[in-house]
Amino acid sequence: MVWLAASKNGLLLPIICEPGETLTHENYIEIVLPHALSEGQRLLGDNFIYQQDNAT
Repeated sequence: MVWLAASKNGLLLPIICEPGETLTHENYIEIVLPHALSEGQRLLGDNFIYQQDNAT
């Protein structure tokens, strides 16, 4: 599984999981959200909106 996000200022660094690993709500909360917040702050500063689109 690869997680990737884009912003108006560029791409956030990807998260690459082990082959066969699936994204559960637990590892989304533990891995993806902290990463998305820190990367969002890096690219956009403290005032940004994270919008999840449920894409599969």
